[in-house]
Amino acid sequence: MRVVVHVGLTKTGTTHLQGLLAAHAPALLEAGVLYPVRPPGLHFRGAVDVRGSAEVFGLPAEEVDGAWARLCAQVRAHVESTGGDALIGHEVLAGATPEQADRALQQLEGLEVHVVVTAREPLGLFTASWQESLKNRSTTALGDYGRTESESPQDVWDWRTLDLRLVLERWPSTSRAPSRTSPWAWWRPSCCAGSTGTSATSAPRSTGACGSGRSWPTSGWCPGAASGSGPTPTRSRTA
Repeated sequence: MRVVVHVGLTKTGTTHLQGLLAAHAPALLEAGVLYPVRPPGLHFRGAVDVRGSAEVFGLPAEEVDGAWARLCAQVRAHVESTGGDALIGHEVLAGATPEQADRALQQLEGLEVHVVVTAREPLGLFTASWQESLKNRSTTALGDYGRTESESPQDVWDWRTLDLRLVLERWPSTSRAPSRTSPWAWWRPSCCAGSTGTSATSAPRSTGACGSGRSWPTSGWCPGAASGSGPTPTRSRTA
């Protein structure tokens, strides 16, 4: 009876993951796992609702208002009636404020909730984010991109949605260190400053390898230590 809430990060394969989940939703449901697919786009609109960013994404308010509550209602009905699990989320949630994140999880109160954050090595994440901003008609040069950290959850392409530590700090509950790592040997010097067993939210910060002056979490795990596709920090709580 678990509910997994995936909150990004952006540019970590989230669109591909969402496509796979939607394509296999019937098979997942047969196995007792709900991934809501009706109405289409509900996860995206729900995340925009959480962030209060309908205008930013060019969506009519009537399509967005209450979308997160409707998504969570589907989840609750499934979990409470079948005893199964559910998976919801969208990378737009990465930019939520602590207050928005807490209100979002309140919709799942009483259920066992696991917040999952997918991560990516910082240089690839940074450049992919810049390329995405160009697709969205930005004209900012790479050398000028990502120089600020906005306090507004309505800012889409900003360090508030790219910095793993900031995202983990804004989503409530306890956390544990990532369970998988990748052989990013070039990232090793900036990633191994933390002591073994330190959680992702309390670890010291070190300068990212992309040269932007940003900091990245160091939680006692080292990307050069094991194989895998990337770390996936996970938070669990009963909401």
